[in-house]
Formats: sequence, C-alpha cells, structure tokens
Amino acid sequence: MNHSERLKVLLITGSTVFKSETCLMLQRIRPCEIEHKDSVHKSLRYFIQYKPDLVIADWQLESHTASDLLQAMRTNDDWKRIPVLITLDESDRDLTEQALTLGAAQVLFKPLNQNALSRILAGFFPVSRRQVKGNTPFDYRKIKAKLEQIHLLAPLPSLAAKIMDLLKDPNSSARDLAGEIKKDQSITARILKIANSAYYGFHREIGNVDRAIVVLGFDEIMNIAQVVCLMEAFDTEDDSALNRKEFWGHSLGTAHIARALSKRLNDLSPRDAFVMGLLHDFGKVVLNQHFREEFHHMIKTAEDQQRPLHEVCRELTGTDHAEIGGMVAESWKLPLPLVRAIRYHHRPESVDKDGREIDVAHLANFFCHRYKIGESGNSVADEPNYLSLLRLGIKEDQLDEFWQSLKMDPMHLRDILE
Repeated sequence: MNHSERLKVLLITGSTVFKSETCLMLQRIRPCEIEHKDSVHKSLRYFIQYKPDLVIADWQLESHTASDLLQAMRTNDDWKRIPVLITLDESDRDLTEQALTLGAAQVLFKPLNQNALSRILAGFFPVSRRQVKGNTPFDYRKIKAKLEQIHLLAPLPSLAAKIMDLLKDPNSSARDLAGEIKKDQSITARILKIANSAYYGFHREIGNVDRAIVVLGFDEIMNIAQVVCLMEAFDTEDDSALNRKEFWGHSLGTAHIARALSKRLNDLSPRDAFVMGLLHDFGKVVLNQHFREEFHHMIKTAEDQQRPLHEVCRELTGTDHAEIGGMVAESWKLPLPLVRAIRYHHRPESVDKDGREIDVAHLANFFCHRYKIGESGNSVADEPNYLSLLRLGIKEDQLDEFWQSLKMDPMHLRDILE
C-alpha cells in the first residue's frame, strides 16, 4: 500500500448501527475509503474486482459466518495477504480460537475501542512521513540507513559477551563468573550495590562477589551482572524525556516478572526469560543515544495525543523501539526466540501460534506498567493482547488472580536500583 493513498477498507456487517459507528471511528483514525457489504457472497464478488487493504467483518453474517469468508480467502494468494479483523458481540474463547486458526489477523469485541483499533492499523499500515509538532519532518531514510549499522550503534559490551559465553558453556562455574566480574572494579561495585538492595533483604552486608554468588546463587549474579554491564555501557543522561533510573527500573522489573512467568508457565528457561525482559525496551536506549531529538519528539507526540509510543514511533519513522531492539539482539547473536520476543512484544498477533516467548514478554511488560514498576517513557501502556492470553491459557478477568500467584512484590521491584 502506498502511504500517500487512503486506506481501503471493506466492512462486512449486517448492522447499520455498527456500520455507522465503525465508519466514523475509522475516519477519525486516518483517511479511509470504506466499502460496505452485508454478506459473505457479496464480499467474495467484491474481491474478484477489487482488493481492499483491510477487512473488518462480523463473525455472524447473513446465512453464513465469517469462517466461510476466511476459508475462501485462503484459497487465493492475493486475498490471504489481506488482514482480516473479526468482530464478536461478546468474548467467546472458542470462536476466537476458530477465527485465529482460520487466519484472522485479530479478534475484536464490541463495542470497538478507537485507541485499540488505531494501534492495530498502525501495526499493519505504518505511516512513515507524518510530521510532528513544529513541522519537523522525520528523515526516515536517514534513520533506516543508520540503523543498518546497528552493530556500530550498540556493540555488545565485552563483559556481557563473556557472560553470555558462560551461559552457553555447561561446564562454566561460579569461579569463572566471579573471575570475569572482578576484572572490572566499577561493575563489581554496582553488582554489590544491587545485591545489597532492599529487594534481596539480607541483614548482613554482602562484601564481595564470591560471597554474593554463594548467597544469591550463580544464576542471580549472572543476571545482575548482565544488567550492570548494559547500564555501564549504555547509560543515558537524565532528561525530561527518559529518566535513567526509572527506565532501568522498568527493564529490570520486566525481567524479573518474565522470569517468574517462565517458571509458572514452564514455556522457556528462566535465564532466557530474564534476558528478553531486560532487553525488551533496549531499542529506546539506541533511539535516545543516536536519535535523541527525534526520540524526544516521539515521546512528546505520544504523550500529547495519548497514544502508545511504539505506534507513534512506527508512524513517524517506519520502525519502532521493539524492532530496533530485535535488530540489536540479532546482532548480538542471541537465540531466535529471544530476538522474536523483543521484536514483537507489542505485536504478538504478528506471529503464528508458536510465539509463547513473545506472549511472556508482552504480559511481563503489561504487568510492569500496570503496577508502575519504573517508567519506560511510554505514557499509554498496552492493553493485554487477547491472542497472547489465549495462547498462555489465561482469561482477562483472571489477570489479577494470576499476578497474585506470581508472588511478586512491586514495592521491592521498584527499590532494586536504589
């Protein structure tokens, strides 16, 4: 789709009220050309002559359900590339799963939420040439060209690389880890500061790395060392847009929550869950260090418009911090599941059913925002993605109960970097 063109939408519904409400909502979000049909048969005849950019269809239609539409669209290579949003009158787990299995891009429940629909459209159809306040244009081609040299923008710190090598080596020991950490006094001091924080709650001070490994364990010190390496190498100046301590507090909180989720759901290793949680927003560090003026514009625009930061970022530049974070993880040669989790944690619906690590990253980020653990620079947090909850086997009305089962203490998580 050419970004200068209007979005071509086929709306399939038998409800005149839903039709008028949805048309109005779409036009508020962005310029659209909307065609309306009330049956599967009429819609398929329309497809023969025209190709819309997007289809929004009620599940229950005249004489048929949208399952017939989805099955027919799968038979044509051009049709099956068109995103289809299915709408239901109420939450129905079985129908949702059926629609997604048949190829629906997402399932929405009535009444539709304009912010949610706006985020979905931005994900499928980013607008790359918008202008921000002050008419400052974003040179997205220059940004893209610079990001192609991501290995130069965000090189993996040497100690972090050695720690990752230890992670891969089944014969690595606590002595190996302690030996590497002790080579850097600054990092050693920061590790001990975190180890002695209120989060861990030890009454006697932990005075050296060897003792810290004995008390907290090999995995925990390895996790802390990774945090400190990144903070040391990519620390940012405090400014009005991105508070350094709050940002790393959010990242570390998400890492701890992701690790707890991995243990609860038994879907990936706690070590990997911690790393992907820690790095899920790392693209913001790259943006703040190398595209500071543009990044501050993005944050201000998102705040003024009360929209998610990643959505605004993608509209302005054609990419977002999650995509950039995925590029960094790829350049660091992290395992593919971790790369995917970082890249798609805001867009779990973009991947197939085999995306549980993405769902864990998404849910950990959601909980971190909900319980205000640090601040990520995003003033409007995601709502929990229904597809992620479906894949994880969690109902939306059970989220509070599920959080309690993790036994996480938000107060302690907020204090971990004190």
